[in-house]
Amino acid sequence: MRKFVDRFLALLLLVAAGLFVWQAILLYGAKPLLLFWSLNGGGLMVLASLLSFLRSFRPTDLPLALLSALALAGVIADCAAFALLTKGALLDPRPIAVGVLALLLILFSLVPALKPKAKFLPAHMLVRPKRRDRAIKA
Repeated sequence: MRKFVDRFLALLLLVAAGLFVWQAILLYGAKPLLLFWSLNGGGLMVLASLLSFLRSFRPTDLPLALLSALALAGVIADCAAFALLTKGALLDPRPIAVGVLALLLILFSLVPALKPKAKFLPAHMLVRPKRRDRAIKA
């Protein structure tokens, strides 16, 4: 159930990024500087959501979890700065929704990293080789 919620939140952030880019193109088409920064923020959201989605399939990969958490922290900072610069208020529901999604995904990223006895191995080390039974020669 936890993996399903994690993947669902990552896909929700991807949809929010798509809507953010679409809205930026509609609103700031005549203002190239605002459009540029809006598309950069949308690209960061896409990158963070795809990293989170990939991380949900590899729960033991600590570097990926930390990179995902760092990208999501950047999404929160970018959303807050964009809301302050364009609207002048952080109480707009769109940045709040994206911030809550990113915060939940950060928690999902850092929960495995905060376990005291967790062993983080690369994915290629998780697959155990098959044991071949040798026939006993008589």
